[in-house]
Amino acid sequence: PRPPPQAQPPQPPQPAAMLRPPGPPQPQPPQPQVQKRTLEVVGDPEADDSGGEDAEVKKAMRAERNRQSAAASRERKKHHIKELERRVSMLSAENAQLQVEQLQTIRSRIEKERELLQENRRLKEKVVIQENKIEKLTKQLKHHGIDDDTNLKRPSTWTAGQWGKKG
Repeated sequence: PRPPPQAQPPQPPQPAAMLRPPGPPQPQPPQPQVQKRTLEVVGDPEADDSGGEDAEVKKAMRAERNRQSAAASRERKKHHIKELERRVSMLSAENAQLQVEQLQTIRSRIEKERELLQENRRLKEKVVIQENKIEKLTKQLKHHGIDDDTNLKRPSTWTAGQWGKKG
C-alpha cells in the first residue's frame, strides 16, 4: 500500500502539454490498434486522459537517451581503438628490439662456437704430434733394447730429488 499522495508544487508544463490548446481535450481520431507493452500505474492521481501525448514525450525522451548512449558508446569505442593502436605500436617496438637482441646473441654464440672449434682443432693437432713423439720414442727404446715390460719409472712418478739425477 502506498501512502496517500501529498500536495506537490505545480510542475512546469511538459513540451507536449505546451502544444495542446487550452480547454477540454479534443477527441482523437481512431488509430489502428498496435499492441505495445506498457506499464500501467493503477490509482495514480496524476494520470489523466493525455496518455497518447505522454507516450510521445516518453518516446522522444527515450530516443534522445538512445542518441546520447550511442554517442557515448562511439566515443568509448574510439578511445578503445586508440588504446589498442597505442599498445600495438608499443609491442611492435618492443618486438623489434627483442629481435635485434636475439640476433646479437645468436651472432655472439656463433662466433664463440667458431673460436671453440678452432681451439679444438689446434688441440687435436697437438695430440697427434704428441702421439707421434711417443711412438718415435717407443721405437727408439725398443731399438736400444728397452721395452714396455721393464719397470722404467715414468717422470710422473719421480720425486723432486730424482729429477736432478735423471737429467
